[in-house]
Amino acid sequence: MQRRAESGDPEAMMHWAMAHMMPTPGVPQNPAKAFQWAMRAAERELPDAQLMVGSLLSTGTGTTRDLVRSYMWTLLGSTGQVKAPPDELSPQGVAQAYKLAREWQPANGVPKRVRSFLGTGSGGSTHSQF
Repeated sequence: MQRRAESGDPEAMMHWAMAHMMPTPGVPQNPAKAFQWAMRAAERELPDAQLMVGSLLSTGTGTTRDLVRSYMWTLLGSTGQVKAPPDELSPQGVAQAYKLAREWQPANGVPKRVRSFLGTGSGGSTHSQF
């Protein structure tokens, strides 16, 4: 699994991140490494990894707590119904998370599954909701 993760396989990166979060034979628990591997997979548009990064950022597990970036990754990882923002995130924080999610575009543009709720057209142009 580690070799596949190191070779760039997003699914393997996600599994390797999970291996560092839970008791796994031969793999020391290391939340910081788990966050790093989950982030690598999230950057490759793996929705489960994007949701994991959002979760880790919301609690500060393996990284600094950041509710705006947490919600940004949660938005990017959403495959259907968009999860409501945490109560402690201000309306300005929610707007910033949407802005960051719209601006985060991998080389091939915003994933189709998130275009509708981010207000981004299929051509990659951005239409602000805020």
